[in-house]
Amino acid sequence: MLAAWSIVGILYYWFMFEKDKDYRFGKSTVMWILMLFLLFFSTNVWIRLKSESAILVDGKSAGAVNKILVSGSLVQLVVILIALFIVYRLFVTMLRREKEMEYALYFFSCLSAASS
Repeated sequence: MLAAWSIVGILYYWFMFEKDKDYRFGKSTVMWILMLFLLFFSTNVWIRLKSESAILVDGKSAGAVNKILVSGSLVQLVVILIALFIVYRLFVTMLRREKEMEYALYFFSCLSAASS
């Protein structure tokens, strides 16, 4: 559940970041790193709890536990890939904004030099 909320949080931040025309967001990557850490941690805890419950409560065999671990690892891989794609898109947007600001700075410095 925590992994799902992490993905929703990253998606919401991506949405807000894309719609931000005043450049209030995106000056620091600390939030992205914290959300990814939370996502990695929560998916690892989820896999551990799922495998422990299969071993202790259900008393399943090693083959059944192996299936649970493989399916959990695949889910974890998909969730992490989705999060990494979102963070990549955020980074590309941040680079685009920096280039736009550099161009605007260059444009205004040329205007200033031409007027003086």
